[in-house]
Amino acid sequence: LDPARGGTVKLTLHQRLPDEALPAETEFVKFLKLPSRHLSEFWGRPMFLRAGIILPRGWSEEPTRRYPLVVRIGGFGTRYDWPVRAMKAEKDFRKDWLADDAPRFVLLQLDGAGPLGDPYQIDSANHGPYGTALTEELLPYVEAAYRCIGQPHARFTTGGSTGGWVSLALQVTFVVRQGRIPNPLMPLRLFRARNVAGANVVMALLVAGMFAMFFLGALYLQKILGYDPLEVGLAFLPSTIVMGTMSLRYSERLIMRFGPKATLIPAMVSICAGLLLFSRTPVDGNYFTAVMPPMILIGLGAGTGFPACRSSSGPRRR
Repeated sequence: LDPARGGTVKLTLHQRLPDEALPAETEFVKFLKLPSRHLSEFWGRPMFLRAGIILPRGWSEEPTRRYPLVVRIGGFGTRYDWPVRAMKAEKDFRKDWLADDAPRFVLLQLDGAGPLGDPYQIDSANHGPYGTALTEELLPYVEAAYRCIGQPHARFTTGGSTGGWVSLALQVTFVVRQGRIPNPLMPLRLFRARNVAGANVVMALLVAGMFAMFFLGALYLQKILGYDPLEVGLAFLPSTIVMGTMSLRYSERLIMRFGPKATLIPAMVSICAGLLLFSRTPVDGNYFTAVMPPMILIGLGAGTGFPACRSSSGPRRR
């Protein structure tokens, strides 16, 4: 086209693209196209949120049961129809998802397409309020329609490749949003107190160390020592008994006599010693010499450390 020549260019529209059709659904795979008020206001035209849902085994047979929700964010440009491929009969994902011992939850696959490309599921000046639309429109609808628990403890966000960074961004955005709204789930001002912030950091480290040991310990008992599931559970019983005894019978006395911080320090030392001892477990070890001693040390530390953390985060006495 030459602007210097002027004239009129005529275009003839002789073909119309078919209306969008969602992929075919199956017993376990569902799809939705949800109108979004937030995105429509931003773009000045009707906008929709598309998503794929994978239902757990037994979802239709147990109409009163409610499930946790896992929000999956794929890599760059992953579309909402990913469940179609994942749930094909020959896929390992389908076999694992429907296995008898698989945990049951509802999986929500988000759409990685927007007017300008992948919106990354967060609010932005270019794409619009995708994060707000996700948390205020899509999630409530899915949790109500597919019988999810609908509580913070029953939601989990995961992703692969770029989706992993998006999952992290959503968690950070959640914290930022909690700091701005009038009625947050967790008032962030609580963490301005050094006792509360410190106690939560210590608690997070204690839990991370303990559960890592439980996970690796179970693998060691099963894969190396050849324990069955019942034997693995019984093998962890000494740690549970020690932990409960220290927590219910002795922790309060120790805290009242020495103070929470003085009680917490040896508890952390005990847990660290147990983890260090467990890290040196040999391949040819046995339960009584290689596994039980670290468990008892961790039980001692956890039984006094957790109550001390909770006491440390409370108000100071005058």
